[in-house]
Amino acid sequence: MLEHDFVDICEGWTMSRFRLVTLDVTNTLLKISGSPGHQYAAVASIYGVKAKVSDINTSFKYRYRQYSEKYPNFGSAVGMSSYKWWTDLVKDCFKSVADASVNSQVLPTTNQDETLTQIANHLYLHFSTAKAWEILPGAEDLLQSLKADGVMIGAISNFDGRLEKILSCLALRHYFDFVTASAKVGYEKPDRRIFEHALALSKIPASESVHIGDSYEKDYLGAVNVGMTGYLVHKGNEPLKNIDPKFVVQELGELPECLRVRTMSTEL
Repeated sequence: MLEHDFVDICEGWTMSRFRLVTLDVTNTLLKISGSPGHQYAAVASIYGVKAKVSDINTSFKYRYRQYSEKYPNFGSAVGMSSYKWWTDLVKDCFKSVADASVNSQVLPTTNQDETLTQIANHLYLHFSTAKAWEILPGAEDLLQSLKADGVMIGAISNFDGRLEKILSCLALRHYFDFVTASAKVGYEKPDRRIFEHALALSKIPASESVHIGDSYEKDYLGAVNVGMTGYLVHKGNEPLKNIDPKFVVQELGELPECLRVRTMSTEL
């Protein structure tokens, strides 16, 4: 095959082998604007609560890990609503910050519970809107490219029931043929059942499907374990073990060409 023939094939290639592409959402397509601490501090200030962003971030990381272990999958594993999961987490987050702030008054001296409930409710609604989120570079271009190639697109995300609304608010929902949020289906990645649920919705076999995400364990291994092709979005420079580098990208913009090359190498 001559070089110019190869170039012509590349330019006209579509992702025909892969009929389904699923994507993680948080930290793959979207990220929290600023940080949880920035968002929490801004809303709390409306109710007269002043706390340092760094203190809130520290408390949030601890409480998020604690709640995820004690009440998995945003509470759905233990019969708790995601609303209660998040609002209780917010309250505990601010209580921890207040307890650790020996030199300043974080919470009001009266009506603390009422104030925390107002903040928690406000934040739950706030994180359902576009204001709380940023679309990561290359995300919309990738979705547009996949749509133009005619593949089915799905979301598989460890997320609560607000996911579809958030994607709609960010004008991204129309790219997806289906959205699978872990709290709604009852399984979190890397549980194979959440991937199998998505494959069942698509009616496309795993061998013709790709999943893309930023977690080696939850996304890459979770997908590979059900027979899908996995791609890992990894922005670090350190080499990764136990994964072929051709399945690792640093930027979303690399993915359309990676998928085309993989398709071509399989079918030529």
